[in-house]
Amino acid sequence: MNDQTYHYQEDQTAVAQAMMRAQEAQDVANRAKQEALAVEAKRQAQQAEIDAAVEIAMRNYERQRQAFPNSHPGAIRSQDVGVIAPKDIVESTNVRIPSLGNYEVSHAQAADMAELGQISRAEFKAAVADGLAKRGFAAPPSFR
Repeated sequence: MNDQTYHYQEDQTAVAQAMMRAQEAQDVANRAKQEALAVEAKRQAQQAEIDAAVEIAMRNYERQRQAFPNSHPGAIRSQDVGVIAPKDIVESTNVRIPSLGNYEVSHAQAADMAELGQISRAEFKAAVADGLAKRGFAAPPSFR
């Protein structure tokens, strides 16, 4: 605490009290600023770590492609290795209904249409599987 702050603590006038509150507010603002700077520095360090890891992975991938040119015919998609879409991905996938001129609806709307008999259950499942494939996922086993 500096002498000026101490002086205000001794003086109980309204001006002195206001100055003390202003100093306290400034201290709070300074701490908040330091915390924000620390959070940003941490975020930047994490992003730099991610960038470095991606760069290493890409170099390793290219080295492997050069060493084994016929082993990687193209991009590997999740459905090629059997990754099945989780429920939230399935439910957030828009689908196109062929019998309705490829009209695009949400998964929930398509499910309701299948429930009401407006489209067949098979058409619903095929539309969902197609929508998931466009997003790079395999359809759950119950949709095959």
